[in-house]
Amino acid sequence: MIFTSYYAGVIKGEPVSISLSPPKALKGKHSPVFAPTPELLRWWKSSTQDAAFS
Repeated sequence: MIFTSYYAGVIKGEPVSISLSPPKALKGKHSPVFAPTPELLRWWKSSTQDAAFS
């Protein structure tokens, strides 16, 4: 079973970061294989989509 988090909630199970760089306070594994590419992040942040989630 997979749970998602924004790192500020209660963690259920073993935490695995899939971000490009894990939060410093994370006490768990880091697996960037599923992380978005830097190009995708730049595109998202420059798009109007990002304004809807801010």
